[in-house]
Amino acid sequence: MDATTSPTRTPRRRSSGETTKSQIALALLALINEGHLQPSHEAIAERAGVSRRTVFAHFSNKEELYAEVIRRHEPHVASLIAPLSRTAPLVRRVTALVAQRDHLYATIANLRRAVRCDPSARNSPTIAAAAERLRRVFDQQVRRAFVYELRRFKKPSSALQRIELATSFETWHHMISHQRLSREVAREHMAVLVLREINVSVRADDAMQ
Repeated sequence: MDATTSPTRTPRRRSSGETTKSQIALALLALINEGHLQPSHEAIAERAGVSRRTVFAHFSNKEELYAEVIRRHEPHVASLIAPLSRTAPLVRRVTALVAQRDHLYATIANLRRAVRCDPSARNSPTIAAAAERLRRVFDQQVRRAFVYELRRFKKPSSALQRIELATSFETWHHMISHQRLSREVAREHMAVLVLREINVSVRADDAMQ
């Protein structure tokens, strides 16, 4: 074989493998978004247009498959988190924050539920690391958006923790799935929680010293 031809063949093989890997990951994500939270390997293979053996050739277990889905989905999730104005009125900033959270949570809700349903995915260090990266992005967004208000706290970190709880997926999910609230009402409740935290907890913070 001519040595000059070999460098062009390897990238093509890798590209084909990456394409198939992407097809499989996107097939799983599509099934999850349709409400199939625990699709079988057969269903994933059928949606991807490949054989069941091909799925196992690229992913030795469900944890690897879910980790690949998360990896490919991360840029889209990141695009849903936009910086908030520091100078806009407080109510407008809070409204924008909870609107972003609501949209993002609605986007990832089924995927998050699917991960929780699968023990290997639920305990995956790779997926845990992705969740931690998202948490840090949320933290930085709140710090920047409410930088002036947080300066009034003696313990800004405590206020940030309470705002994180008020705007967390768990809080949103509880309102939507357990209290059966509409997303509009859930956004209103989350906004009230954040506003109360920023406006009231300054005094509470002082009182607890």
